Amino acid sequence: MSGYARGLIAITGLALAGRLFLLGSVPVISGDEAFTGVIERLPLGGMLDVVRHDNHPPLGYLLTRLVAVFSTSPAALESMLDAALVPALVLLAAAAVRLFDLVSQPGGLYPDEGAE
Repeated sequence: MSGYARGLIAITGLALAGRLFLLGSVPVISGDEAFTGVIERLPLGGMLDVVRHDNHPPLGYLLTRLVAVFSTSPAALESMLDAALVPALVLLAAAAVRLFDLVSQPGGLYPDEGAE
């Protein structure tokens, strides 16, 4: 396995483990989870009507709706969005690994700098 792949797996794994460790660690429901829990209990058409006037992306509500069928606990509502964020986390980790690899090379980010 290449150093790039190991770095990508390490960064993604650490971030995901940290998030899962903290998932549901706050015993009090915040305003966001309470609002989402109430909206998820509405029929789909009513939910979309309310979400249309909200500043959060509707895809997030549609994803949490898949979980809300079983539970509207804060941990359950957060877990679907966390699962959806894993691909974004992998892309961010890949960019970070590439950037740090580029910085560590001779010439760094600006190979033409200083060449006059």
